[in-house]
Amino acid sequence: MRPCHPGLRGLGLRPLIRKFASDPQIFPTSILQGDVHNRILLSYKWIMSLTEDDKKWITERLERVETSLLTEFHKWASPIDARMRTYSATLRAIDLEIEQNGDRLKKLEPPQA
Repeated sequence: MRPCHPGLRGLGLRPLIRKFASDPQIFPTSILQGDVHNRILLSYKWIMSLTEDDKKWITERLERVETSLLTEFHKWASPIDARMRTYSATLRAIDLEIEQNGDRLKKLEPPQA
């Protein structure tokens, strides 16, 4: 058995793929050597041959994957967003200090004529 693509592991697609791969009318092996048009046609035939239960199952799996991806992205992005806000506030404070020091320096130096 060939190893599964890492992104597809755990999705449980093998039985569904085997079902359609075994039907030569839906999945002729000669198309695999064909051009892009034939591959698109194959994909269209495969999608059109799915039952409503298959489509519902795929939709549910996609929703779960999307939800988990968004959740993980949010977990990753939240600390970065907080850190960036902290850096931004720090830079604004430093900028104000530099401006105040510049004003104080102007008061100390005599005007250049």
